[in-house]
Amino acid sequence: MHKLSLAFVATLATLALAPVTAPLAQSTKPPSTYEPTPETSCADPLGFLRRVYERELDGVSDPARVWVRPICDGEEVGSLRHAGNAGALRARIAGNAAMMQALDSKNFLPDDVVGVKMTAPDSVILFVHRFLH
Repeated sequence: MHKLSLAFVATLATLALAPVTAPLAQSTKPPSTYEPTPETSCADPLGFLRRVYERELDGVSDPARVWVRPICDGEEVGSLRHAGNAGALRARIAGNAAMMQALDSKNFLPDDVVGVKMTAPDSVILFVHRFLH
């Protein structure tokens, strides 16, 4: 009877831990990877950007702390220019040497920036989409 009780407890413990470990095994992509499904848009990440103030961009002075991330690459999305939070920031981006160097290294212009995400006081992700100029 004692062996039966131990086997029963071991089975319950295994079943109790299964839901906790299953989600960990399913995710193989890094959390920053976003792949749109037919129900979503490639521009969906832009809807989750918080407001960035011009003075925050002044803290970025090293081009190595600027990440340029293309979004909706290869898709024609006319309304994308207004979907993000970069509208009022493009002039400040154009005046920032570090951001311009990072954009230029990837062949983008300040007008291509559609979203801005501050990741630290001195680092930023610029979401870009190549528009016809």
